[in-house]
Amino acid sequence: MARAKRFGRGGATPLKERSGTVLAAAILVVALVLVILNRVEHPLVRDARRTLTDLTAPVMTVLSAPVRKLRDVDHWFAGLADIQAENARLTRENERLRQMFPTIERLEMENRRLRRLLNMTPPDRRVLATAQVIAMPGGAFVRNVIIDAGRRQGLERGLPVTDEQGLVGRLIEVGRVSARVLLVTDLNSRIPVVLPRTGQPGIAVGRNGPLMSLDFVGRNADVRLGDRIVTSGHGGVYPPGLLLGVLVEDGGVLKVRPSAALGRLDLVQVRPGPPPAPEDSAEPAALGDPGPAAGSPGRDGGGPAAPMASDAP
Repeated sequence: MARAKRFGRGGATPLKERSGTVLAAAILVVALVLVILNRVEHPLVRDARRTLTDLTAPVMTVLSAPVRKLRDVDHWFAGLADIQAENARLTRENERLRQMFPTIERLEMENRRLRRLLNMTPPDRRVLATAQVIAMPGGAFVRNVIIDAGRRQGLERGLPVTDEQGLVGRLIEVGRVSARVLLVTDLNSRIPVVLPRTGQPGIAVGRNGPLMSLDFVGRNADVRLGDRIVTSGHGGVYPPGLLLGVLVEDGGVLKVRPSAALGRLDLVQVRPGPPPAPEDSAEPAALGDPGPAAGSPGRDGGGPAAPMASDAP
């Protein structure tokens, strides 16, 4: 009986119970000390923390490797699902394009036939010279740049200049190894343009600022923000089809924002000019045509003539 009392009912002695209590209290104290030390920015504490981190880093790397592998597997399965969805989308797109191909081929043949019937010359997309902008001497009333190409490269006055994004301007002075380019935003720039979406013509006018105005467009014209503006080829200044810019809103007014990077020009391309005008324009005069009657609108009549546009300074 005495022996049973000494060891207690659970078989644990009072000494062991006290030892467990002391150990739990010690662990709690150590934990509190570690928390306090972690908050203290003493140099010794920082050094100890760095040393402990360096010692445990290899262990943490080994322990985190399986987690990384599981994460990679999860990403792989997610990527596989994305690839399957993309493959299905591309299959549908390929089928749609396959169905459109006969229509595209027929339209291309019809386009070639109409060009032959109209005796149209396809646009010349050649690049005559690639030059670097070496100076930007523009002032308050002039917007032009100088390039390092001239007559030696076969350039001449009036040729259009573009960059990789759109129309830059045209050559107004050509030397032996350099040339001056009048920018589309110059105050003297008047460019006949057209909206490809609707065929609406107009005149883009430089204002010596970042935007150009769009003139001679009716109030009820079908124009929208974001519409592309390209050269029409009228006036014999620029060839047709060169991208000038897009329509933007400025103070409630639609204006043209040039697509070319006019503020940071570096390399530009000089392209062929517009095709020559037909030579039969003087034929009526040669046949004794008296021309338009007095007071009727026309080239020399008393009425208002259609606006002529050019960007010659």
